[in-house]
Amino acid sequence: MEFFEAVSARHSTRDYSAEPVSEASLKKILGAACAAPIGMGRYDALHLSVVSTPSGAAALHARMNALFPQDPLYNAPVFILVSSADSPMAGQNAACIIENVLLAAAAEGLSGCYIAGAIPKIAEDRALVRELGVPEGFRPVAGVLVGHPRNKKELGLRRPPALEKIRMTRL
Repeated sequence: MEFFEAVSARHSTRDYSAEPVSEASLKKILGAACAAPIGMGRYDALHLSVVSTPSGAAALHARMNALFPQDPLYNAPVFILVSSADSPMAGQNAACIIENVLLAAAAEGLSGCYIAGAIPKIAEDRALVRELGVPEGFRPVAGVLVGHPRNKKELGLRRPPALEKIRMTRL
């Protein structure tokens, strides 16, 4: 898939099938995550917790159902948590990583969803943070889901983004 096709195909999904993401696709997606532009090149200040095995995903979804009224991870087969050491660029770095993940997922014929609202509650659960392998001195910043949408009609090209969608001044 060409870059602009991936941009047009990318959208958020909140209902995933149980179909696993292939290891080949996951490696490409994680490669895209690691290629994200990071403020001051501080890749050492970042950590990715990748939950992608069926048993790992089931355990995480059970934990989410205990913390929230409904699973904020929408039963996705892959959850990637972005954590950061103390950095003023933590949010921006996480956003760059997640955008690369979402575009790579679209290029692989998958869908995704940026997860932000559930992260503070996840970060408060010290046992969960340890289970996710977040290193000491790092804190969860944001997350991203990847998987096959239950409704396959959600996949594919959409109309090109409208330039009027975001206000802009051109000089």
